[in-house]
Amino acid sequence: MNAAERLATFVRNLVFDSIPDDVVQNIKFLLIDSLGNALAAYKHDFAEKIVSTGRRWGRGESTIIGYGDKLAPPNAALVNSSLCHGLDYDDTYFRAIVHLSSVVVPAALAVAEKEQIDGKRLMAAMAAGYEIMTRVSRATYVPRLSTTSLQDRGFMTISTCGSFGAAAASAKLLDLGPGEIVNALGISGSFASGIGECLINHETVQLLFPGWAAHTGISAAQLAAAGFTAPSTIFEGKYGFFESHVGAGNYNLDVLTEGLGDVWETMHTAFKPHPCCHLLTAPVDAALEIKQKNGIDLVDIKAVEVGVEQYAMRFVGTGAKLPPENVYSAKFNLPWTVAAALVRGKVSPSLYAQDKLGDPMILSLAGKVSCFEDQELTAYVKKVGKQTAPAVVRITTKQGRTYEHRDNATRGMPENPMTKDQMVAKFEDNAANCLDRKQIKGIIGIVDRLEAVQSIREVMDLCKA
Repeated sequence: MNAAERLATFVRNLVFDSIPDDVVQNIKFLLIDSLGNALAAYKHDFAEKIVSTGRRWGRGESTIIGYGDKLAPPNAALVNSSLCHGLDYDDTYFRAIVHLSSVVVPAALAVAEKEQIDGKRLMAAMAAGYEIMTRVSRATYVPRLSTTSLQDRGFMTISTCGSFGAAAASAKLLDLGPGEIVNALGISGSFASGIGECLINHETVQLLFPGWAAHTGISAAQLAAAGFTAPSTIFEGKYGFFESHVGAGNYNLDVLTEGLGDVWETMHTAFKPHPCCHLLTAPVDAALEIKQKNGIDLVDIKAVEVGVEQYAMRFVGTGAKLPPENVYSAKFNLPWTVAAALVRGKVSPSLYAQDKLGDPMILSLAGKVSCFEDQELTAYVKKVGKQTAPAVVRITTKQGRTYEHRDNATRGMPENPMTKDQMVAKFEDNAANCLDRKQIKGIIGIVDRLEAVQSIREVMDLCKA
């Protein structure tokens, strides 16, 4: 069998009872985290824009999280994915630097709600989607520059690779046969797109990329169910996904199926404690640790130096403007975010608002924040063989004292995971943006006992403000 056929066999044969307990628990975390991230986006400017656009596409059977409107599954998934990703609070798969849940969860929920799928089948579909999306993304990985060649060539990993994950989850929920799943993967690969030019100035089209992947994946599965065919050689073909999007010599096909069903890439997901670029987690935590541990007064700070490794330096360590150009760019602006954390004491969704970008206290401190590549951290990342987003922060006071904190095990990473209590607390904070206490507790309870839930509509009915 070729790669698509082997992946299709895995998706078709996967059942809930074959998924390890720790993977099941992680899937529940991924689900409740995604719901919370979408609920936290309720009434934000970008959310209003995408929801109002979705409403013009007509009604359907799948719920818009927070708003309660129902759209056709592909459209609901596009809107919900954008809500899940819009605050940049969603998880990251660091083996390929890509967000997973903002694609897989909305796609799976949209189809599951229409088809009245139970909790076990939903989790099996999500597991299938995660495994396919992680493996396709990781197959594009090139050790050079600790990044993906997809990004080097100007493609967005989340939208190009995400379409395969959404197709796998959707095909599983629609109970497609192996041949139909191959066609769904082939169709989604034929549709895979997403140009990274928006990363230069962080235009808001960036929020839509996971939505496009989710929309594409569901549509591909539906079209395959209707009898449309696609190349089974979508991965290894001369004009297949990897040759066309990544280029010869820049991908590893073996990663697609190596250990499939035994090694669960889903477990390498990193959750975010802060609603900003994941590469800023360690700098924010280290800066707050120094300030709180040593009782430093903001007026006494002379300089804040932030050391990061090579990839982070390339992605968030250069080119930051003060004030940030827009709300979304602020989430990738290291000086502004570190300064805002020190001024406000934490980084919350409400921090990233247009009227906060010009805050004089934040801007004054941000002007004292500098970033450099720490060679020790770059060597550490190369040694461990994976991206861990570490950082070192040094704060120097006007009295001449220097305080340093080095963070190699970034909070939320598999090596330093968030606890169940922390995940629940994050959801409660996010959901409180638009739901009442009874709804919040209801959702937590349903997700906690998801394997016993008869229809996913039980949780979607509670996700309405």
